Amino acid sequence: VTILCWRMEPGLCLIWYIVKLRRSLHEKELLKTYAMGHSSIAESTALVSLRHITRDHPEGEMESSEDVGQLLVLLMDMVKARKVLEIGTFTGVATLKIAENLPKDGKVVSLDIDETFVGIGRPFFEEAKVADKIDIKIAKAVESLQGMVDKGQEGTFDMAFIDADKYNYPLYYEYCLKLVRPGGVIVFDNSMFSRKLPWNTHKKPFSCIHEVNERAKTEAGVTSILLTIGDGALIIWKHK
Repeated sequence: VTILCWRMEPGLCLIWYIVKLRRSLHEKELLKTYAMGHSSIAESTALVSLRHITRDHPEGEMESSEDVGQLLVLLMDMVKARKVLEIGTFTGVATLKIAENLPKDGKVVSLDIDETFVGIGRPFFEEAKVADKIDIKIAKAVESLQGMVDKGQEGTFDMAFIDADKYNYPLYYEYCLKLVRPGGVIVFDNSMFSRKLPWNTHKKPFSCIHEVNERAKTEAGVTSILLTIGDGALIIWKHK
């Protein structure tokens, strides 16, 4: 129908297509607004302020969205998380969200390579009075992860959240399988990568994300689901 329309009246066809596209985008926004409005999302003043500052940052698109943050809180509650591993701190939006929802003796160990980004969030960790729950390690994530393995920390984390460089997703997957306990959960963010992954599975870094998505689907001892929430969230339950 679209091809026939274009051949007969290209101008009218273009107008019809634009109207249809706008209606589709409007419907998607309405659905997201409805979903967010019916989710029990509660964020502290410190977290809201950090979100605003992060969104104004030149790299602000790397921020973890509110719906992904709420997903993390839900999973933390389900596995009764006390110790969480985060790979990729950035300004600490997700770090703060996790820390605020941990028990008093809980800890989030967050890995990043750039103190400049992390420094943006530190005052808000203090404001929220959760700085003592946050352990930031500035180094290459693979080095920090190997250090944890060397120190015998395998199977000591209740949950892991990965939102870092996509080229190393397969390595992070391997380390998280070691470090997260049986019964724990592993969450990969950006698992659809700008909604372009299905058409680019053979190009890096898309192929690196795709490798993890494929492995989690068939790996013995885990159960996974890839959600379209945010930019795609891969949820992995490690049951062995």
